[in-house]
Amino acid sequence: MARKDSDLTTCMIVSDYNPAHYNWPKEELAALGNCKATAEVIKARLESHGLKVMEMYIIEHTGEKKADSQTRDYHRAVDETKIHYHIVIKFERESKATLKDIARFIGVPPEVIGKPHSGRFSYDNMLSYLTHVKYENKIQYAPEDVVTLAGTDYMDYYNERSERWKKARPIVAKKGGKARKHRYLEALAKLNSGELTYEELADTEEYCNLLTDLEYGKKLRAKSNLVKDVCKAHFANIKKAIADKKTTTWEEVEASKHFNLLRKYGYEENLKKALEDEFKEALQNDLQNLLHGIKEHKINLFFEEIAACDEYKALCQFFKKDIETALRKRAEREYSDLYYDVINHKITVDEIRASEKYKFAYLYFKNEIEAQNMPRLPKSKKTS
Repeated sequence: MARKDSDLTTCMIVSDYNPAHYNWPKEELAALGNCKATAEVIKARLESHGLKVMEMYIIEHTGEKKADSQTRDYHRAVDETKIHYHIVIKFERESKATLKDIARFIGVPPEVIGKPHSGRFSYDNMLSYLTHVKYENKIQYAPEDVVTLAGTDYMDYYNERSERWKKARPIVAKKGGKARKHRYLEALAKLNSGELTYEELADTEEYCNLLTDLEYGKKLRAKSNLVKDVCKAHFANIKKAIADKKTTTWEEVEASKHFNLLRKYGYEENLKKALEDEFKEALQNDLQNLLHGIKEHKINLFFEEIAACDEYKALCQFFKKDIETALRKRAEREYSDLYYDVINHKITVDEIRASEKYKFAYLYFKNEIEAQNMPRLPKSKKTS
């Protein structure tokens, strides 16, 4: 059974002056551009359909230019950065209609008609919104600019309630005014891009209060969970590409579209391990050849020089520790040989510096050699 639309006793109309948005004859379209004349046409149309207007107020907003001023509040179908008007209407108790009927009577799209928010201050909030008095982050309009077409003069309302409205500014901001909504949209974007995680939002003074907001907190938690699920999917895709040999180097992993997001959520080490596991066995023969070459003095390069060679890049990436250990062992063997030459005065420090034979010993034991204070290496460090 379809739900019946509720009758409205109050509403706010927010629209621009674009003739395409009005189902009016030419003589009525002529009023567009003048907010008071436009409101008079709307009032006459409502009354011609039997609705009795108890109160009616209109103001033209010339276009929000202040930073952080945009919101969906009362602007569902209108760009509030452009010229538009706001009309607040209150009908007599016995005179009411549905939102769709009101839109049809006026001859405008239903989207420009706003229902009152829930709560006993809904009409009061509409009245205050005409001048933005509760919204200090928005352009403030003079109450004298509000035109009263029916009922109590708007200036009487303003003079009576303006202090209370101004005191409500912190409450409006806390419940979702401009600054709060803007921070929410920022937080949402940072979650989505991976710039911040949900846990980091909680530790950020600018955004932490959003997480306890019933509306924004729920949305941010949902977005965080979604991003985590997306990360799992991206990780699985890259891992499959590694297994299928479509991704073969860490540079390719880092260049992948979603790597920064994965890194933010702690997948970097898992990706390294996946790549390492996949290629370790395939590189074992190459590794053994390299280690043998170092040991047998066939490869006379330091680690940085080895890493700069294209043929050894992958080996240095995954087996850095093994290679550095082999280089250290070679240096220790050279040092042990050099030790006897030094104590028997068969070689000078200058000759050691210039020697290709002892280059690794000089690199690793430079201080001892330069000081000519060369202790023997412990037996546990000697290598065959």
